[in-house]
Amino acid sequence: MEIDITKKIELAQQTNELQLIQEFLKNYHLEQIGKLYNLTTLELYDCIILHNKLEFLSNLLQLQNLDLSFSKLTDMDLVYLKPLKNLIYLNLCQNPINGIGFIDMCFDKVKTLDMMRTNLSIDGVIAITKCFSSLETFIYYKGNNEFNEDCLMYLCKECKYLKDIHLCDVDILDYSSLVLCSTLESISIHYTEQPSNYIAYPDIRPEINNKYADMTIPILSNIKSLTLCRELSEQIMGQIQLYSSIENLCIRSLDNNFINSNIVLLKNLKKLTIHAYLQNNNLEFLLYMPQLEELDLRFNHDLNNNVLDYFINLSNLKSLNVYETKITSQFLNIYKKYFSNNCKIYSGLSDDDSVSE
Repeated sequence: MEIDITKKIELAQQTNELQLIQEFLKNYHLEQIGKLYNLTTLELYDCIILHNKLEFLSNLLQLQNLDLSFSKLTDMDLVYLKPLKNLIYLNLCQNPINGIGFIDMCFDKVKTLDMMRTNLSIDGVIAITKCFSSLETFIYYKGNNEFNEDCLMYLCKECKYLKDIHLCDVDILDYSSLVLCSTLESISIHYTEQPSNYIAYPDIRPEINNKYADMTIPILSNIKSLTLCRELSEQIMGQIQLYSSIENLCIRSLDNNFINSNIVLLKNLKKLTIHAYLQNNNLEFLLYMPQLEELDLRFNHDLNNNVLDYFINLSNLKSLNVYETKITSQFLNIYKKYFSNNCKIYSGLSDDDSVSE
């Protein structure tokens, strides 16, 4: 409703923050927003087609966080962002942008750039690396098939401060260029077309797609957080002990025996997520990992109450997720009472005190 939009804009004069989600904005709304000279955060998520309508941004020189998702923007619209020199966070996801519009622009304060499901090209990546000289977090989900090994290589080579990289459904099989970025701390690589990435059906084991069979990733001993698709999860297991700095590990597989016993050598590991078809005895390694604080075993449908034998040493556990397993509320209550009273449990069971995620 127009009255609600106007009230939100008026309130933003006090808070310096404005969030509008799926609102039908008219031109006079944009003019009102353009007069919020002290605005620091602006989120216009899926509001209207903003193509050729970004002039109102020229006066918002204090903006630090800008979200223009689902706005039908093209590279020609990026010129209107040029005055916004204080930007720290920029989200342009779900816009038909290839990145070339960033040529000859400079956003040297931006730390996070979200280009999810845009049409980023190699020329666009080159423009981004020159434009965002302080970039720390880069997010890209498949928009087209042009983001390939060359794009990744240029990004890792030229972004001197890159810490986090999140990629999904990109047309890359060789991730060896990740070694070019010595500052990397967190990597996330997903392929949503693979049913093995999200195992929600206990009686259906999806077929392996040979398209990804030759996927490779280098040993990255300084990485602190790693979230990998099935193929890369299984590949790193052979030398898992070399990831000595890892604190957060998310892995998945169709093979319940894929976990290497050397995982217990990861003494810095605090958060572990495993989505696979694990049996109880596949978790024996947990007996030797008392330092774990978070354990996510969602969708391991064959796990049952007998898994308690392998949980007895997890005295530091603060979060346990057993959603879509055969573990019952009786087990969960016993575990909380005798082993980890401070542990928050997520199970989806209605007859215990846990909640689902």
